Amino acid sequence: MKRVIFILFAVMFGGTLTAQNQFTIGDLTYEVLNGGNSVEVHDCDTSATSVDIPSTVTNNGTKYRVTSIVLRAFSNCSILTSVTIPNSVTYIGFSAFYGCSSLTTINVDSDNNNYSSIDGILYNHAQDTLIQCPGAKSSVTIPNSVTYIGDLAFSGCSSLTSITIPNNVTSIGYNAFSGCSNLTSVIIPNSVTYIGRDAFSDCSSLTSIISLAYTPPILDVKCFDGVNSDCSLIVPCKSMTAYQTSDWNNWFNADNITGSYYTEISATINEGETYTEYGFNENRTGTYTRTVENSGDCDSTIVLHLYVNASL
Repeated sequence: MKRVIFILFAVMFGGTLTAQNQFTIGDLTYEVLNGGNSVEVHDCDTSATSVDIPSTVTNNGTKYRVTSIVLRAFSNCSILTSVTIPNSVTYIGFSAFYGCSSLTTINVDSDNNNYSSIDGILYNHAQDTLIQCPGAKSSVTIPNSVTYIGDLAFSGCSSLTSITIPNNVTSIGYNAFSGCSNLTSVIIPNSVTYIGRDAFSDCSSLTSIISLAYTPPILDVKCFDGVNSDCSLIVPCKSMTAYQTSDWNNWFNADNITGSYYTEISATINEGETYTEYGFNENRTGTYTRTVENSGDCDSTIVLHLYVNASL
């Protein structure tokens, strides 16, 4: 008798909610949150190619405000290319876009007080935390405002071949680049003090890592799991012993940890153009070679690498 009454109640009031208070409109499935006035994006049709999340939705005469995107809501939407997030969203679960291998753009409404986007990449509102890079990005320049690369931020970005990490980043989160497979080299700035669990795991194409930090960053477990042990690690020459006797030696053959003279110079070369040059004592391809005063165990001849950010 109780079952009949429950079904009759749902029919009388025209409800389409499931037992989990879910309903679907277009490509998106929503779930009503406690309180009943707002919903979260719970799931997306895997056939969707472009999704514009509304700030409000109406179901059976009831209007709801869209306030959150649940953990892995868009997981494995492999043909999704773009997502637009409204100003009403106050919470996005980490790895919400995991497995979106065709995703190139995450756009956030400029009036959103919790999140923002730059060049299609998702950041918090203050833009000091990089939350999610779309899976199809091949080249990324992280803005100088970023101090933290979030958990799983680049996980599964198998197309990523180049990334520039600014010198303000102090921490790299859990699984941040796990899987980034086409990434061949990484420069870790001297500001980094901590690298999270599995941060570069399964980056099997890495052939060189350059760490500019004089004090070896603290490594969580499995940071470089799956990275070839023959991958070369280049560090400041005066810090070579510190790296060889730290946890870094658990992931890289001691013979492959080499010291280098390091210099960093920023200067104006043309109107609106700046460059940073890094010097190393190995015979590496660079813009030009110059001789500097010998420093410690480092060779006095270094190769300078030129990085240009043009904004003419």
